Amino acid sequence: MFGWYAVFIGALFVLLLTFAFTVEKGMFNRFMPKGEKSSTGIPIYLFSVLNYLTFGIMGLIYFFIEKKSRYVKQAAVQNMLLILISVILIFAVTIMYKIFSYMFPPVQNIFQTLRLSVMFTLIGTYLFSFLMTLTGRVFEVPIIGPLSVRSSYCD
Repeated sequence: MFGWYAVFIGALFVLLLTFAFTVEKGMFNRFMPKGEKSSTGIPIYLFSVLNYLTFGIMGLIYFFIEKKSRYVKQAAVQNMLLILISVILIFAVTIMYKIFSYMFPPVQNIFQTLRLSVMFTLIGTYLFSFLMTLTGRVFEVPIIGPLSVRSSYCD
């Protein structure tokens, strides 16, 4: 069983390297606006950290009440989409694991590996985004980031 965990940790490391080397040029040189506050008066850095620590609950609230800061809305949408996609993917793979493990037991190991790989990849993506936020840098998750930028307009 230890061999599979080593594979998952290796996959997570490859994922982090992929994020580090395939993002647009200068992506890690973008920093959060310093001193800027949201329309409610909370500093952007504090909001970003709380957004990740509450697993998107603050993002859901701020998505509807924020009127001024485009960054706050973009971070809220990105975090909510990441959590939503994570829950849906893990749930779907778990259901497939349960169904196929009773129908054809040798497939059980394949779906267990797929389920753990998806789970570790999404957890790694979430932790990597959180660490980028702690350092004060703006990071867009490769597929979800452009969607969140398009949906984060302010009045």
